[in-house]
Amino acid sequence: MKTQLLAYLFILIVIGVFTAQWQPARVASAATRQVPAAESVVPPELAYASEFVGTLERAGLTVSKVARSHLDGMFVGTMRAAYIQTDLGVVEVVFFDGSGDAEKVRVRSESIEDPTVPYRYYVEGQPTNGQAGEWHTSRPAYFLSRGNLFIVTSEKSMARAVRRALSLD
Repeated sequence: MKTQLLAYLFILIVIGVFTAQWQPARVASAATRQVPAAESVVPPELAYASEFVGTLERAGLTVSKVARSHLDGMFVGTMRAAYIQTDLGVVEVVFFDGSGDAEKVRVRSESIEDPTVPYRYYVEGQPTNGQAGEWHTSRPAYFLSRGNLFIVTSEKSMARAVRRALSLD
């Protein structure tokens, strides 16, 4: 049964490739455009983000881009992080190796009197590389942890959507 299913899927892919080569390209209007599957949005080198992207899509978010995050390497021993752009904004996710490692991360905030960067956050609970544990931002940030996921966004609506998607509410 599994072999037949894989063979059927392979045939569909081959037919699709040949059909795409022989037919003129069609431009879809915004109204008819389909939401891409997580596999088509997530580059192969970021395959570890596929499950999280799928969770966001199943929760109704439209994911338009997945790329490397500047949070790659923020924590000692963790080199997996993704920048995910959705219809509600951007979310960045660090993927820890241990199932409860992200939940050890604590973030404390402090307001400062600099109008250009009025928010300061201190990330603690997991060893960070250099100054990465202290952030100065011009907008409030929202931090979530679940299992091996440490999640950051600057959009309140995005934080709410992620909380719902991960059943944190």
